[in-house]
Amino acid sequence: MLKEIRCDKFISNGVVREPIRFHSGLNTVLGSSSGTNSIGKSTFLMIIDFVFGGNDYADKTSDVLTNVGPHTIQFCFEFGGQPYYFSRSPLYKNEVSKCDSEYKETETITLDAFRKFLHEKYKIKSNEQSFRGAIGNYFRVYLRECCDEGHPLKSSDRAPDKNGILELIKLFDKYDTISAFIKEQKEAKDKETTYKKAISFNQISAPRTKSEYTANAKEIERLQVEIEELAEKSNAGLMDVDSVVAKHIAEIKGILSKLRRQRTRIKAQLASLSEEGQTKKQIETNFSELLHYFPNADTKTLGEVENFHAGLSAALAFEFKEKKKELEELLSITEEEIGKQENELRSVSTIADVSRAILDSYANAVQRYNNLTEANRNYDDRQLLRQKVADIGEQITKVFKSELSVITFDLNNLMDEYNRTVYHEDRSAPTIDIKDDSHYTFDTPNDRGTGSRYKGLILFDLAVLKLTALPAVAHDSFMLKQIEDIVLEKLFEMYSKTEKQVFIAMDKETSYTERAQEILNDSVILRLSPGGNELFGRSWNKKIKEDK
Repeated sequence: MLKEIRCDKFISNGVVREPIRFHSGLNTVLGSSSGTNSIGKSTFLMIIDFVFGGNDYADKTSDVLTNVGPHTIQFCFEFGGQPYYFSRSPLYKNEVSKCDSEYKETETITLDAFRKFLHEKYKIKSNEQSFRGAIGNYFRVYLRECCDEGHPLKSSDRAPDKNGILELIKLFDKYDTISAFIKEQKEAKDKETTYKKAISFNQISAPRTKSEYTANAKEIERLQVEIEELAEKSNAGLMDVDSVVAKHIAEIKGILSKLRRQRTRIKAQLASLSEEGQTKKQIETNFSELLHYFPNADTKTLGEVENFHAGLSAALAFEFKEKKKELEELLSITEEEIGKQENELRSVSTIADVSRAILDSYANAVQRYNNLTEANRNYDDRQLLRQKVADIGEQITKVFKSELSVITFDLNNLMDEYNRTVYHEDRSAPTIDIKDDSHYTFDTPNDRGTGSRYKGLILFDLAVLKLTALPAVAHDSFMLKQIEDIVLEKLFEMYSKTEKQVFIAMDKETSYTERAQEILNDSVILRLSPGGNELFGRSWNKKIKEDK
């Protein structure tokens, strides 16, 4: 529990205050008999919230920092007889310093780490609940947004009821069963969202409407018939051939067809070259025979012509030879590639004699069949995920109702018991009705006066304090001063009897009952008053008079 708080800026009549020490049960910050405000009662409760890991003291009391300046709050918790010393500054709200017994800093840790320390030491049962989630709602201090007497589970003005209900369930250690369903539902929602995004970005195919799904199903049936008919026509066991293999076979046959046409063209070119060479020899032979029949021919001119032809023939012969060599090499390569493709065809399947047209049709039909089947399967999977999310949602609702009925029964029974202790007669007790995981009501039937409403809120907090691992509550004076004196006396007695810690701020009023004043005096841990005994030794809400 919290054992002490100290700060060198806490001043009483010009002197630094002694450490403020705490105990179990009621711890009272007591103001003056005149009920003077702005002496630091609420501010000190905010500081208590600050040492319990809150941030509102740093965030919502800027006037303190402005008028007091930088300061460090030093404090000690005790667990199992072991003291733990810390310090924390509102200037560095996300850090907490570990200290030795003299408050010399030994190590700086994060605020989250400090909260986890308190979570462990105070034995908050649910690991799903943060320490501040457990305790934050129950430090009801002016300036904090958790003081709505009609909404005890609201942590801030804008917080939805669902958040408060969930924190209450966790505090009662009823969340583990629900958590398993919530995690399962979240996984299903995430998968359904992933499917939706994948479809929208065309990463996977799926019908967008039920009518499109139905059209796909009809096309799948038609393709199944077409595939079977193609298999029967082929007489080559196409039903045993994967569509990818069939497509590969068709591709090989296409390549072979091209290669064979190329081989035919090369052979034709080679034959043409051979014919040109034969024509050259025939010209030479005919020229010799010409001299035999025409002895008076101009042999000189014929010789010149012959020499020209010889030179031309030599040049052509070289070109023919090179061209023939290229064609023969190309033919060899083509023949080799044809052989490879034929071997590949034989190795791929025993149905190489099936026509390419049938294979193409079969491959295309199977591919489309597979695509549409996968698309509809994706649609089915998404629908199953949607249904799973809905089914889990129904189960969560049932579990919520079951657990919440136990929680509300226990709370209402204890609040009724406390209410009878307060009044010693049959009076309407505050009740909480949690309708589902998002809606609840809280009031005192037939008694909606301001004092009654705040009394109901206090009884609610005390019931939660008794029934859960909640370690402490804080109630500011604005709540208590609305309640009639005799009821306050009983509330003070209830505060005092708890084994946990209750922090309240009150003014020292003579109108309280004698027993109430006795309890306040016995439980006081800090007395504040105007004129130098304010929390920080002065009040800054008064104008300073100028000397004349």
